[in-house]
Amino acid sequence: ELRWLGFRVLTLHDVKEDTTFELTDWVPVEVQEHVTLMSFESSQVEMKEVWSRSEVIRLFKLYDKVSNLMDGTWMDARPEGYRQEYERHTLRLADDVEENFGLLNICRIARVLCSKS
Repeated sequence: ELRWLGFRVLTLHDVKEDTTFELTDWVPVEVQEHVTLMSFESSQVEMKEVWSRSEVIRLFKLYDKVSNLMDGTWMDARPEGYRQEYERHTLRLADDVEENFGLLNICRIARVLCSKS
């Protein structure tokens, strides 16, 4: 169930963060609620406020961060030091996820990606 929820939430969360579109009525309420909890005004706000969200939201955020790091060319346009801050945040999420869910492959992937720069 968690994988199915995560798939749907991760597929749709950028709609809320990156567009002005609303999720349609066919999206289950549980998915809409999780999408809302995954969405923040900015990376800076997220890095502070994500810790007050549930363990599940932090798990989904780790998947999101790993995906973003795998396609990290967009970070080249960010200010100096942004990637390092992003990677530190990702590693904190990986530590948190491991504490709450055990050593998942996503934690391993995050650590490898963050050790490359």
